[in-house]
Amino acid sequence: FSGYVINTSRPSCIDELALSKLLKAGRLKGAALDVVGNPRLFWGLKNVILSEHIGGSTICDRIMTDEHMVQKTKAYLLEQNIELTPQPLSRLRN
Repeated sequence: FSGYVINTSRPSCIDELALSKLLKAGRLKGAALDVVGNPRLFWGLKNVILSEHIGGSTICDRIMTDEHMVQKTKAYLLEQNIELTPQPLSRLRN
C-alpha cells in the first residue's frame, strides 16, 4: 500500500490503535502526526513522524504571541490594569 496519514488537528480524530496496527502490518506507507494521544503506540516505527503539536505555528504567530506576552508582562510589572480577554490580531500588531 502507498497511503499516508497526516493529522494536525486532534488525537481523537484518528483511531490510534488501528492506525498503529496498519502501520506495523505495512498496510499504510507512513504517518505524520502532529498530535498524538498515546505516542507509545508509534515508538520505534520508522515510517512515523511525531511532533509536539507545532503544525499550526508560524514565525508570525510566535512573534505576535511573544510581543503580546511582553506587553502583558510590562503592564504587570508597572502595576497597570491588565486586560485578560483575548484580543483581535489587529490589536496585537499595534
